[in-house]
Amino acid sequence: MKSEILKLLNVKRGWIYESILSFSINGKAKVMPMGFFTDDMENIGISIYKTSKILEDLLSKEIFVINLTSDVKFFYQSIFERDKLKFLSTKSNEPYIDGVDGYLELKLDRVVETADKKILISEIKDYELFSKDTRLINRASHLSLEALILVTKLPYLSLETKKWALKSLNEYERIVKKVAPNSEYGKIVDALRKFSKTI
Repeated sequence: MKSEILKLLNVKRGWIYESILSFSINGKAKVMPMGFFTDDMENIGISIYKTSKILEDLLSKEIFVINLTSDVKFFYQSIFERDKLKFLSTKSNEPYIDGVDGYLELKLDRVVETADKKILISEIKDYELFSKDTRLINRASHLSLEALILVTKLPYLSLETKKWALKSLNEYERIVKKVAPNSEYGKIVDALRKFSKTI
């Protein structure tokens, strides 16, 4: 089964991982950063706003690639320096980014609609890992660290800056609980937010 790759990558059910989506239209590679998740440890979910320009292309393609990398350079290039990206091909001739740690090739299975998004539920058609140390980005660990640093600075901030810091702390907590539900990171930022009220 292709889904064993999710266990190998230490993917957790319901968590959102950052990746770069790629596929080809008329022989031209299209890329964009995109979070993905799994609710069943079998299929991959990608949530896209209905107003996204890339949505129609994806729905018409039905096969696309999730590039796996923790190198932020590739995320930056996929938005601002696309001409610097080089592509290789999967077995079914879909593009993946040269230099990433691996990829998942997905086949669209069904679409679930919400008020403002379409959630593309896809099966893993194929995958390849080029590094044994492939690590996925989940923002919860980084944001909980940022929250910790922010709280240690609170006693030294001006009133105006402190207000901004507390708003940031609330936003960190919201994101952490979204991208890593029921995690230790959520408990950490919750405890930090409560502690911040005592400062």
